[in-house]
Amino acid sequence: MLKKVESYIRQHALLQEGDAVLVACSGGADSLTLLDVLLRLRPSLGIDVQAAHFEHGIRGAASRADATFVENFCRGRGVPFFLEAVDIPALARARGISLELAAREARYDFLWRVAGERALVATAHHQDDQAETLLMRLLRGTGTDGLVGIRSRSGRLIRPLLAVTRQEIESYCRARGLSPRQDATNEEMDATRNRIRHTLLPLLREENPSITQALANLSVIAGEESDFLEGLLAKRWPRVCQGEALCGKELLALPLALQRRALRRFWRETATLQDLDFHHVESLLQFLATGKNGALSMPRGFCARVSYGYCRLARDQEKRGEEPVPVTLPGVTDWGDFRLTAALSSGEPYGTRWDFFMDGTQRFPALCLRARQPGDEIAIGPGRMKKIKDVFIDAKLPREERASYPLLATEQEILWVPGIRRSAHFPTKKGNPALHFHLDRVQ
Repeated sequence: MLKKVESYIRQHALLQEGDAVLVACSGGADSLTLLDVLLRLRPSLGIDVQAAHFEHGIRGAASRADATFVENFCRGRGVPFFLEAVDIPALARARGISLELAAREARYDFLWRVAGERALVATAHHQDDQAETLLMRLLRGTGTDGLVGIRSRSGRLIRPLLAVTRQEIESYCRARGLSPRQDATNEEMDATRNRIRHTLLPLLREENPSITQALANLSVIAGEESDFLEGLLAKRWPRVCQGEALCGKELLALPLALQRRALRRFWRETATLQDLDFHHVESLLQFLATGKNGALSMPRGFCARVSYGYCRLARDQEKRGEEPVPVTLPGVTDWGDFRLTAALSSGEPYGTRWDFFMDGTQRFPALCLRARQPGDEIAIGPGRMKKIKDVFIDAKLPREERASYPLLATEQEILWVPGIRRSAHFPTKKGNPALHFHLDRVQ
């Protein structure tokens, strides 16, 4: 396997002589194998190898034991070692995001801080990971770009083990006498990837024992064809996309495959990074082909407006806010494109304009997140009220965003217009616990 990995590294120019590479090592079989392989290839490749371990605090003592194991492994081999421990469950609660997303963001933030501006970061993704990723995307629905899967290189992030399977890695560990750590969460069947790994892939192997290699080949082909199409589109892009407008005439002059790719690129660059699905791509293409002026509703509260052959994306002025939802105290409340996190805080109130504090000892009616209603007002001082309509106007909030802007309210009054104004009622009091609200936009 050593020669196979070295050949893959050289074929894809992942490492050059003199490079420093930081290995993300969890202590599991995959990352431990990657670290051991790169250490053995260090003389022939002429590279400097370092290791980093991120202790996420999700599995308690087991997580801390993983960190100690990797540190001892590195110390015994003279490998520079970096460690960071973060309470991911607490971070996820504070930010109102999933454990998986919080762990991923914090882990990569740590890795890039350690790597600095020069070192590469190596992760242990392998051929079975590639197969699982492609199957997940196929099950959810994907296009050609989704079939690219995991690339061997993404900027300074490299994946030297993509040519080897999980079985080869396990055999390598036995041959080298490595004793990797085991993560019990990898066996839990509530995760889609684990169900694919333990149920779907074994069934597919009964039909094709080389299914992982077949899917890896598909990924390579899709990647090369995607790059080729992207190169063709790049040559025409300045004529197709003019500022923030898409020229319908230039778009429709492209081959159909490039038309779809151009629309998805225009969507990502103008609206949101979340990809545009097949149905909406086809609907917009058909609308542009009519040559008529008008508007077409799009996902995520956007609207495609076509005028004199040019298409622009903007927030839908007709979009109304979601129905009111009760606020969970403490906890996370989702409303439309927004997420509100509420928690008791004993410290001094501080934060950004997207944070709101109120006295946590007061008794008040149930809270909800809702859109503006006719006659809504907010208290701006003793006996003084101001219409929410005027609050929006003073803040220069675009008219098309006002109908779907979140408000924190009781049945009787508005307590907070996030990012703009808070009510004069329920102020915090020194020494009392505060109820802390934080609002995020969910993309």
